[in-house]
Amino acid sequence: MMEKEQNDQFTIEAVMDEQSMREILSGIWTYKTGRNKLPVILYLLAVFAPGVYAFIKKNMDYVLLSAVLGLVGLVCLLIYVGVIALRKARKHERVIDQTIDRYGSHTTLHIDIGDDIRYRFGDSRGSAGYDDIDKIIELEMYLVLELKNGVTLPIWKLGFTKGEWEEFIPYFKERMENR
Repeated sequence: MMEKEQNDQFTIEAVMDEQSMREILSGIWTYKTGRNKLPVILYLLAVFAPGVYAFIKKNMDYVLLSAVLGLVGLVCLLIYVGVIALRKARKHERVIDQTIDRYGSHTTLHIDIGDDIRYRFGDSRGSAGYDDIDKIIELEMYLVLELKNGVTLPIWKLGFTKGEWEEFIPYFKERMENR
């Protein structure tokens, strides 16, 4: 069966080994965790609300409460972050192990970008339109596209075999604006 002819503007290839998968998953986790400010906001409210109340009412008992809440809240916040980090680390290890078991320890991810986005990883193939991109995460060495179907496509900034990173960014931004 013949593949549909496409005007590919860019081709990216990257070898996905344990180290690169770990780098990508860690970068995604750091990005997403850094955007979740709710635990810190709740902590600050719990600490400063009694202090402000004590200042307004001129009752120093609430200053002690504020200090105790601050200490307990800090311990709880650190435990929360530690538990979340440990759970994510275990999940990432499972994902890496499953990927290596299925595809091998050094499999090439091949991505063609043009009218649509086509990708190949081992024996898996797929394609997506620009409308199928759910989230874009920029890491130091990757532009990660999270698709609505759950696929994560890391575009390695140094992996262009057709086109260049500097040309890709304006092209990609234009495509995303026109989706």
